[in-house]
Amino acid sequence: MRGFGYGGGMIAKCPVPYRTLRKRSEFLALSKGETAHFKGFVIQFAPNAEGMAVGYTASKKVGGAVQRNRAKRRLRAVVDKLIRLNSNFNGGLTLNLIARTHTLDLPFEQLEQNLREFLESQKCTL
Repeated sequence: MRGFGYGGGMIAKCPVPYRTLRKRSEFLALSKGETAHFKGFVIQFAPNAEGMAVGYTASKKVGGAVQRNRAKRRLRAVVDKLIRLNSNFNGGLTLNLIARTHTLDLPFEQLEQNLREFLESQKCTL
């Protein structure tokens, strides 16, 4: 079965609809919106009444293909823990998480805390 974003979408417990950004036009639209900066990543975001949509970006500044893929995997894991697999989550945003070189070095708990702070600032229920 063709997936519904990362992980096939079949195990998602998130009570709001969740999808992964795929099209370039979606990423470009977010680039004109608001931005939040953290040591481990940058978040481009916009409100979304239809649920959650999340995209992941890692440029060549992060490193070679292996490092870029690892950075995106770490960001996916943070989103999975706080949003996708959290049955209490309630919020509607479109996010693009942009990896930085520190995404690879920072402890997972720091990345998680940064995203948690951002979601709380956007009045999302965790």
